[in-house]
Amino acid sequence: MGYPFIGKLYDRVYFSDNGLIQFQSISQNEQFLLPVPFPTGFRGNESLAMLAVFWDDADLTLGEGKLLYQEYHKLNMSDRYSQIVFNRTADDVTRFEEQNNKPAFTPAWILKITWDHVMAVSYQKINHSETNTFQCILTTDGERSFALIRFGEMYWGPGQRIHHDALTGYTDGGAHFFNETTNSTNLFGPGGRYRPQEVRGNTGKLGQLVYDLTGPTEREQDPKMRCQVWALKEPEPKEWAKGVSSCPCTRAQALEDLAFGPETLPPNQQDRLRVRELRGLRWGGSGGHVFQSILSNRHGSGKRCVYDPQGPLLAGYSERYFSGATAQKHIGTVSFTSYSESSTCHSGCCSNQ
Repeated sequence: MGYPFIGKLYDRVYFSDNGLIQFQSISQNEQFLLPVPFPTGFRGNESLAMLAVFWDDADLTLGEGKLLYQEYHKLNMSDRYSQIVFNRTADDVTRFEEQNNKPAFTPAWILKITWDHVMAVSYQKINHSETNTFQCILTTDGERSFALIRFGEMYWGPGQRIHHDALTGYTDGGAHFFNETTNSTNLFGPGGRYRPQEVRGNTGKLGQLVYDLTGPTEREQDPKMRCQVWALKEPEPKEWAKGVSSCPCTRAQALEDLAFGPETLPPNQQDRLRVRELRGLRWGGSGGHVFQSILSNRHGSGKRCVYDPQGPLLAGYSERYFSGATAQKHIGTVSFTSYSESSTCHSGCCSNQ
């Protein structure tokens, strides 16, 4: 599952001891260190998708500081701790969403990152009592995404550093960005930039923030994002494939089996070519003789079978929307709802564009 961030789907998350999280596509593999924040905060010209939890120059070689993380997938009922994490995250986000009259949230994926007693870079004097502890929970249901930020004991002092530009906020690298601000001019005093645990966040609680990172509406989302949203709403194949007959082992058997007949392709020539192109990506070629179920099961599903011209079965697939006139406009790809939608989903999820 990819992570939706400001309307785009990302495949990789990179985080460092400096309190910064970067989002990357699968084609990216650069890990920018970026030890210090931008003095003026995010401005939308960074060309990188980033979430600053508490971004400033830290050093894990000093003291007992640790960077910890744990990933959680769909709720595992046998793991009580995971259950607690999922329930607590769902409650926290749902409470935040209710303020905006939005529906309840059920996480499908969670990444919990904790910066535990990390020390700041120090050029001369080291004070082992000046450590920071804070946490970020990234979560998504596949469509909506959030960051839950919690500041614990934040004790960094000015030390010997010249710049004190700690940053909390986010940017998609372009038009969408946000910087957390404070009313205190005393950076290290009560409620100052370096004491976020003393500031009441948008949750109404001290040192606690929730960011809605979903971003633009569906119309503005990239194709991969639209595809993931659509796919997650589809039922599991094991549900709609119940009772579907197996493919005959050879083409000769398929010709004799009254439950199967030659497949029906879309009437439009362009659609027919597109169907063959997509099929070719599934089993390595667009050739072969294709048969389909004559009758669908009670879920409207059936079987599509591809045979070598010499007779052997090459591949067999259970597919939805297999009955009546709808068979004309649905292509041979599992769980695609219509030709136009399937083309969009294929282009968004399967191509390298």
